Amino acid sequence: MLSVTVPAIVAVEVSPDDADVRRILRDEAVSLAYQPIVDLKTSGVIAVEALARFPDQTSPLAVLRAAEPLGLGAEVEALIVRKALGERFRVPDGVLLSINVAPARLLVDPVRSLVVDIDLHGIVLELTEHALPPAPEHLLPLIAQLRAQGALIALDDAGAGYQGIQQVAELRPDWVKIDRSLVTGAANDPVRRASLQMFGRVTRRVGALAVAEGVETEEDLETLRELEIPLAQGYLLGAPSGHVRHLTRS
Repeated sequence: MLSVTVPAIVAVEVSPDDADVRRILRDEAVSLAYQPIVDLKTSGVIAVEALARFPDQTSPLAVLRAAEPLGLGAEVEALIVRKALGERFRVPDGVLLSINVAPARLLVDPVRSLVVDIDLHGIVLELTEHALPPAPEHLLPLIAQLRAQGALIALDDAGAGYQGIQQVAELRPDWVKIDRSLVTGAANDPVRRASLQMFGRVTRRVGALAVAEGVETEEDLETLRELEIPLAQGYLLGAPSGHVRHLTRS
């Protein structure tokens, strides 16, 4: 099978200064791009992930790093979450909106106040695995509350190690997003292939759906289908775009 590689567009690692961070917050200078998450059986778009975009192509990670020493990390993350929730009306009916939230931010204001006691049907909250505490029991009551409000919970950036499996067992997420490091090159790498197969089995056992991230070649996409990984996203399936309805058009 012919392998087609789709080049990723990477945000420039500009280092914002204190004034830049304060200006972003003051002007609410963030926009969103949406990347589709595709059902590999039907090839239909079942969700879009909201990705923050800042001025001058500054990456969200760089903005958050600059905000932390100022004590403004939570405010920057709240800005992104508020923007995403405010634009949920742009997502077509029947398509989920996935929003990244750091677990530590989810537990405290101003982020927590944005997501509690509101209707979260149609929303997927992605919790980054490497940002989770080793024993995240204190998250469980809040996760139960958010589920009661209609949200789905995703474990993002899940890796191949024991910690990733442990987090799946403890949090029982609805989705497990498999890190691109295990997906890229899986077609020709028996270790990556075995890791994907393991995550597929574990997620099915706990009633979750596996989502393969970073799909960029037809070979890797076919491997995911062979391993019965149900969902995937990546540049091969759709690059991030501000035109969400175009992405979800069948």
